[in-house]
Amino acid sequence: MSALSNHWNTPPQIPAPGIEEVVPADAGALASMLDRCKFDINNPPPESPPVFLLKNSVIATRGNLVCVQAGPKAGKTAFIGAMVAAAMGAKGDCLGISSSNPQGLALIHFDCEQSPVDHHKCNRRALARAECDAPTSWFRSYCLTGVTLAQRQAALGLELQRASDECSGIHCVILDGVADLVADPNDSTEAFQTIDDLHQKAIQHDTVIVCILHENPGSEIGKTRGHLGSQLERKAESNLRLVKDSNGVTVVYTERARQTHITKEQGPRFQWWPDAGMHVSTASRGEIKRDEKRERLNAEAMEVFKDAPGACLSWGDTHARIREVGGLKSGDRRRFNDMLKFGIIRKQGQNYELAPQ
Repeated sequence: MSALSNHWNTPPQIPAPGIEEVVPADAGALASMLDRCKFDINNPPPESPPVFLLKNSVIATRGNLVCVQAGPKAGKTAFIGAMVAAAMGAKGDCLGISSSNPQGLALIHFDCEQSPVDHHKCNRRALARAECDAPTSWFRSYCLTGVTLAQRQAALGLELQRASDECSGIHCVILDGVADLVADPNDSTEAFQTIDDLHQKAIQHDTVIVCILHENPGSEIGKTRGHLGSQLERKAESNLRLVKDSNGVTVVYTERARQTHITKEQGPRFQWWPDAGMHVSTASRGEIKRDEKRERLNAEAMEVFKDAPGACLSWGDTHARIREVGGLKSGDRRRFNDMLKFGIIRKQGQNYELAPQ
């Protein structure tokens, strides 16, 4: 066995129940460990700045796992490229993701899914998105589809230590896909051990490990693969889901996260754009609905004030005209407030008028 082998090659030792097995031989060492882990109100851990944000909401901090899940060909690779570009300081379109890495900490990317050609294209697009001619010295991306499972497992621990030494720390780790680090995602023992090991590595190296994972075919609720997916969902700081519609538009959202809640309607959207040669952002469903509502209210307001003397109406006359134009018996107060909120109308003295467009 190579020197790169690690604990994944050794099955976990699960003792039979009993008092003598529960108490370890070195109880003193265990007690010291517990003392180090004990809550101390006078000694809080240092605050961890966000590593990644989605729509300006925190989705990833150090010492945590993040799950990015999707069906096949839903845009996972494009999203990974946007995460890389954001970390490189891209000012343009990063598909709703933002990040920064001013210290030049290592960004480790393990691609266990794509061919060497596709891996190269993905990284070239990430560089183009970041408007970089060449990768930064701290960008460390590896195509591992041509190596064995044992080599992939062992390589992660080696690269974490090597990158940490060479770059004085690790910004993030992106594993595409994490299921390629196990022999069987339905083996509960292997799945629990793997997720526990990844979480420990994230804490030990003060980084976030982003795990890309496929959903089960045909799953409407986004169930990911086997016990591995279930345990990752439980342990992840954020579970990001990518869903692609029949028009080729992918939405990113999270309804299972510790620090934010981004609904499917609010989530950023993107689609492939041939002229750009990459995926680009498009309006979210919520933004589209908001724009449609504004246009509808604007048209109503134009009718309300069309023949108003001096282009102004009192509060009561404005409400009466809103009911008249809309054919309403009620609901004028809500429409009136929405027109104010959208900046379609404004108060002028004691009256109301159309706001300059």
